[in-house]
Amino acid sequence: MRAAFYPPLEHVHQRRSPADEHVIQPKDAGIMVEMTNAVSAGVRRPIQFFHFPVPKPRTDDAFFAPLAELRLRPETELYLGLIHRDDMAGNATRLAAARRHAQVDGVATECGMARGDPERFPGLLKAHVQTAELEA
Repeated sequence: MRAAFYPPLEHVHQRRSPADEHVIQPKDAGIMVEMTNAVSAGVRRPIQFFHFPVPKPRTDDAFFAPLAELRLRPETELYLGLIHRDDMAGNATRLAAARRHAQVDGVATECGMARGDPERFPGLLKAHVQTAELEA
């Protein structure tokens, strides 16, 4: 498993609002799966990975269950934005729940690291490494 620090050019990031918060808390990952399946089926060029943001409180199977319907091409990977600062237990729980429904190829923060306090950056990098090293 890899941690996404600098995404390659050919990816799709399903992000939150410009204010760095969810406008509406998602019921589950269903809309992201629906959008991803449509993009994957409709785009001719290769897509290296899709990134799905995962809200911090969502450690439940109900959120991740729609991932079972994800239809990615063989060359496309799934990266989940489930890493949250100072929440290694939650990161591990979110990853375990997601893995019950799909192959997770990489992990990242929910919606990037650029807008946060620079002093938090080392902790976020450490959380990426620790989460990426968790066994399947």
